[in-house]
Amino acid sequence: MSLKQKISILNSVIILLCIASFSITFAKMNTLSAQYTLQNQEVEPIMNNGLKLQQSIIQIQQYLTDISATKGENGLDDGFQLAEENYQSALTLLHTLNELGVSTEETAKLEQEITDFYNMGKVMANAYIGEGTANGNAVMAQFDPYALSLTKSMETFLSDSEQQTIVVASKIETEIMNLKITVGSLIFLIIVMIAFSQYIMSRIILKPIRTLANLFDDLATGGGDLSQRLPVLSNDEIGHVSKSFNTFIEKIREIVVSVKSSSDSAAVLTRRMDSISHNMSIAFQEITSASINAANTSVKQSEMVNDTHHQIDNNVKGISIGIYELHETKNISEKATETSAKGSNSVYSAIRQFSKTQEAFGHVQNSITALNDQAAEIDSIVDIIAGFSVQTNLLALNASIEAARAGEHGRGFAIVAEEVRKLATESSIASEQIKTLITQIQQELTGSMQQINESNKLIEDQVLLINEGHVALDLIQNTFLETTNRICNLDKLFAQVEGDLKTMTFNFSSMSEYVEINTSVTEEVSATITEQSKQIDEIDMLSKQLHSSTEQLIKEISKFIV
Repeated sequence: MSLKQKISILNSVIILLCIASFSITFAKMNTLSAQYTLQNQEVEPIMNNGLKLQQSIIQIQQYLTDISATKGENGLDDGFQLAEENYQSALTLLHTLNELGVSTEETAKLEQEITDFYNMGKVMANAYIGEGTANGNAVMAQFDPYALSLTKSMETFLSDSEQQTIVVASKIETEIMNLKITVGSLIFLIIVMIAFSQYIMSRIILKPIRTLANLFDDLATGGGDLSQRLPVLSNDEIGHVSKSFNTFIEKIREIVVSVKSSSDSAAVLTRRMDSISHNMSIAFQEITSASINAANTSVKQSEMVNDTHHQIDNNVKGISIGIYELHETKNISEKATETSAKGSNSVYSAIRQFSKTQEAFGHVQNSITALNDQAAEIDSIVDIIAGFSVQTNLLALNASIEAARAGEHGRGFAIVAEEVRKLATESSIASEQIKTLITQIQQELTGSMQQINESNKLIEDQVLLINEGHVALDLIQNTFLETTNRICNLDKLFAQVEGDLKTMTFNFSSMSEYVEINTSVTEEVSATITEQSKQIDEIDMLSKQLHSSTEQLIKEISKFIV
């Protein structure tokens, strides 16, 4: 039997046990769900509606008692209507209880008692309202037995409902305890089965694997003994692994024998190759040294010629740049002369513009003065309105006093007087707000006036500065004209020097080409010799590494026992 079949049997047993456990648990859960359904759909609704019915009865008595005490005064005469609403609500609740399973006889009895209680309560309330307290008290003595009888009936009904709730809850608790015991037993049984399966797995799978691992450890720590073999104890997968491992070890032994023979031959060849590469390396080092000296001499000559050539080129470039800068400076000077002339014209325009600005500020000052005077007039008008508001408020107060003396006939006039007083108060508040706003406007106008005066002073100062700037612009314009003439003379001198330097640059370019050709050839020869020397050194290094690797391989292979 294979390992797969053995594991499948164990898994099947555990799965069947789990299915049986889930089936039993599901059945218990269905029973518990039925008890909860009974609790939620029958018992609890009966109890809740019974409590609502008791509350409606209490409300009936409360509203009838309240209207009896107040004797139906205006604003307190809705007791009969509220009592009727609660009476109808009680009848509806009785009908609901009948639908939930309460017996028709019990609900009919309660309905009759509630009806008698409600009717007798209305008689009592009418007696208090229509016949006085004495007759009302006499009727109340007849009402009390109805109330006591109905109270006892409701207490009996609620007690029966509560007892039924306790019974159902007790059944649910019992079912929950049974479910806990069943689930605990099933869990214990599953744990036992899992432990048993682990034991079987250790006997069938883990023990052979542990034996196989121990043999691997022995083989790994046995000094490379390739003569060891694993015992084949079964025909399952573990036995198949043992056979395959034995075949693998045999292949490894054959490879090790072949490698050992080849490494001995390679060791002899690497020793000979190491000697040859060492001799070649010494010869190429001497050739490389001579070629490097020749190349260094050519390089120094080439560097000297190139440095001189570069210096002349730099001078030519510097002079060319100087000529270009002179042209640019000349253009800039001419543009600056034009700009200074335009600046002089702009200064005249700015002086005229500042004069217009001063005139505009004068008009603004006059307007602000006029606004300040008008704000003062508005302030005086607001004071008059505030006086009117105070007088109106006093008149409205006097009117309210007179209306109060008039009693019921003066009530409408009192309302109008109150509204007038409110309007007068609001007018007074608005007047104060307007007065505050006008004060703020006057303060801002005063500040604006001061700022305009300061601005006029600044404009006068700026006009003086602009006049001084106009004089400076005339001086700058004359200076730029003189600078332009001098730049033209320097331009002619730099053009002559540039021509001489270009001739010298051409002569040094020819000399530099010959020196560079000689240097290039010398460097190519030196580079070729250097590269070959590096390759010889690399061959020497690789030969030594190969020799070392071969000796290490022979040493490692000698550890195997074949």
